[in-house]
Amino acid sequence: MSSAEWKEIGIPEGYEPHRLLYNAQSETIIIELRSISEEFSPNKIYIRTKNSSKYESLNSIRPLDSCESAVTSSGKPVLFYLSYRIKKLENGWGGDWLGLYSFNILNHSETEIVSKGSLLLPSPYNRGWVSTIVSASEDASTLVLTVGMTEESNSQRFCKGDHHLASLNLETNQLSLISKLKGTFF
Repeated sequence: MSSAEWKEIGIPEGYEPHRLLYNAQSETIIIELRSISEEFSPNKIYIRTKNSSKYESLNSIRPLDSCESAVTSSGKPVLFYLSYRIKKLENGWGGDWLGLYSFNILNHSETEIVSKGSLLLPSPYNRGWVSTIVSASEDASTLVLTVGMTEESNSQRFCKGDHHLASLNLETNQLSLISKLKGTFF
């Protein structure tokens, strides 16, 4: 597809579709866009109803905030995604996890579910982040995700980190570990 055609359907210059989702409850098509330009740009999420011809930005995020790892519930008009604050480093780009968000597709309201300081971690971990959203339950009450967690102390210069597949109960914010992911970075 040419960039003129993409512009016509609302895809911004320098981006291409990366993931496609469909929420049947709201009859909404969701696309996660990634940068294809020579200048780095963070991922964005755009939506449109099935009868609309043009995608619209999910929200008005800051230019260097990335929205990614989108999933939707099959039974509720809701979308979940992660957001990162992207920053230029000496040898490339890096990002700090901002949080896990829900987006009500019908009224376009956004809610922060958990963030850097509010993720409830099991012992002995004291620092954690969500790295990928794997799936959402049909009733949108539980997410399956991958989490990175570390045990940090002031006396240690090196901290041990682990990655786990976990479920997050959205009513209680209770994180339940499903399985340790060895030898992987999610």
